[in-house]
Amino acid sequence: MHLKIRITSPPVDGKANAQLLDFLAREFGVPRSRITQTQGLTGKLKVFRIEAPTNLPHGLNLGRDA
Repeated sequence: MHLKIRITSPPVDGKANAQLLDFLAREFGVPRSRITQTQGLTGKLKVFRIEAPTNLPHGLNLGRDA
């Protein structure tokens, strides 16, 4: 699944990645420690693994019939 997320922090000193992690943790209802960035530390395309989310963001359909 791909999501397009825009953030406001500049891509300097990991600030953008940190803001993105905070956003994902808040939206999926997990602590940051349960999110692992597996690809894209320095690129625009990033891949994350979110362990045991307690919440699915509004409008997100993970293979369920709509």
